[in-house]
This record gives sequence, structure tokens and C-alpha cells, in this order.
Amino acid sequence: MLTTGTLAAFVTATVILNLVPGPSMVFLLARGLSHGRPVAVRSALGLMTSASIFVAATALGVTAILASSALAFAVVRWLGVAYLLFLGVQTLLKQQRPTGRHTERGVYRQAFIVGISNPKTAVFFLAFFPQFVDPARGPAAAQILFLGLLFVLIGAVFDLSYALTAGTLRSRLLNRPDAPTWMRRISGSLYLLLGGWLAASGSR
Repeated sequence: MLTTGTLAAFVTATVILNLVPGPSMVFLLARGLSHGRPVAVRSALGLMTSASIFVAATALGVTAILASSALAFAVVRWLGVAYLLFLGVQTLLKQQRPTGRHTERGVYRQAFIVGISNPKTAVFFLAFFPQFVDPARGPAAAQILFLGLLFVLIGAVFDLSYALTAGTLRSRLLNRPDAPTWMRRISGSLYLLLGGWLAASGSR
């Protein structure tokens, strides 16, 4: 369906995009430092799910509606920013580590919300995938779904690596008596930084 050259170019571009520090990396580092590897891995799975939905929406053309509506874009974006700021404040104010129930049942949902509430992902997919689609080689929707699956799988490798790295760093730092407090402060600050970053970048 796609030529070897096109696939090579797509994989190269995708790897470069995942190497550049972005919202997903910051979010997973915060999750790993504040909660450990299992939670960070679940968060990576939540982000993967949201990315998969964006891929499907791109293939169906739904994201074109979001991209063409300034109001819809703004509402979704600010809801995402507000949620990240809420996570940051909540983490900074929390005096104890989260319970096992919160860790097991809440983190996937939180990560999914963070991922799905970033409309820039939809706009990015809408601009990125068509560059590699050749109408002469079959239905565009099928090509986008194939490229999207490849994109999500490559992204999963990087996201899981970031999650495991942050979780491992947390495990090594826990030997220090003041480590939980500092990790909570760093994690909360990362959430706030991410929310502020997305808010500022969206205004440009």
C-alpha cells in the first residue's frame, strides 16, 4: 500500500518527534516520580489510548471539524489546561502518598483525559499524516489508519521508556528520608509547568 521510502520517511519523522521533549514526556516523568513505575506505565497506556482515538478520528475526518472551529478548539484546550493545573495543585498540597486504590483505578483515566483534552494532537495528526498518504495507492483512510497504528506503536516504545526511567529514578531516590516530599514538589511543579506551557503555546 505504501512504498518503502514513504514508510522509512514516516518512521524517521516519528522517531524524531518522540525524541523532542513534549507534553507526554513531561507528564510521564511527573507520574513516574510521584507514583512509581506501575502508575507511570498505566499512564503511558492511557496516552496511547487517546492517541489511537485521534488516529481513528483523523481517518474519519472528524478532526477537521475540530480544527475548523476556533470555539471547539479553545474549549477543549482550556479544559485540558485546567485539568493539568488541578493535578499540579493537588499533588503539591497532598501530604501523603496516594492510596493503592487511586493508583490502580485512577491513573489510566487521568492520563486518558490529559491526552484526549489536547486538541493540538488532533490538529497535528490532521497536518502530519496526509503528508505521507498517496491517493494512488488506495483509500486515504486505510493508509492513515495504518500509519496511525505505526505512530502509536513507536510512541508507545518511547512513552514506556520514559515511564520506566522515571519510576526507576524514584525507586533510587526513595532511600533518602526527604525524597517523598521533594518528588511530590517536583511532580506538582511539572504538572503546573505543563499546564502553563500548553496555555502559553496555545495563545501564539
